[in-house]
Amino acid sequence: MPGKYECEVFVDAKEAVCVVITHRCLSESLAGVLSGTRTSVYGADDFVGGEMQNGKWMRQGNFKAVSVSPPYGAGTWHLYNLEDDPGETRDLGKEQPLTLDRLIAAWDRYAEEVGFVLTDQRILRSSGVK
Repeated sequence: MPGKYECEVFVDAKEAVCVVITHRCLSESLAGVLSGTRTSVYGADDFVGGEMQNGKWMRQGNFKAVSVSPPYGAGTWHLYNLEDDPGETRDLGKEQPLTLDRLIAAWDRYAEEVGFVLTDQRILRSSGVK
């Protein structure tokens, strides 16, 4: 199994395609899904998150909190239920603030663990509160 801060993905087909990614990331094994003994890598209670160019996201079960930084977004956190709204069109942040808070806190722990540093420290909630 790869180390905690390395991801290695190997796809061995007739063409022997191989991709190696060695950067800070947290991962779980795909072995169970690939062998058919599991239907999902992560359980409903697991937090799964990531970031790219100050954009941030964290999932748990059907819920996803996401913040897209300018110029593509406002840099505010939004909450979506992906089972009911896979296109992420209805922000539930004001209706379910505790769920949003839980996902933001999980993202903060994730960012601390992987050493992520925002280039713009302004983190806003969908309500506009800093």
